[in-house]
Amino acid sequence: MTPTYQLTPWQKKQAALLYYFSSMEYLKGLQERLHALMGVTEDTVRKSRKQGRNKNTLAPLQQEPDRKISSSSAKTLRRCYNFPAC
Repeated sequence: MTPTYQLTPWQKKQAALLYYFSSMEYLKGLQERLHALMGVTEDTVRKSRKQGRNKNTLAPLQQEPDRKISSSSAKTLRRCYNFPAC
């Protein structure tokens, strides 16, 4: 079946971007980077609380087991966000 309409060059670019950013490979990579970032953030917040920083502005952490960052997640953080070695 042939479409009865033509996409403009701008619409073609938008369709390509939507296709890329909704691909499973991209979304899995994004999820991995977010989990790694959450682990680093939680570690930083725990450290600041142990040191007594921001006593009045931060609510206590919920009791949960420490989340370890996998080596692949740490590599991803260093590569994508220029984070220092963990």
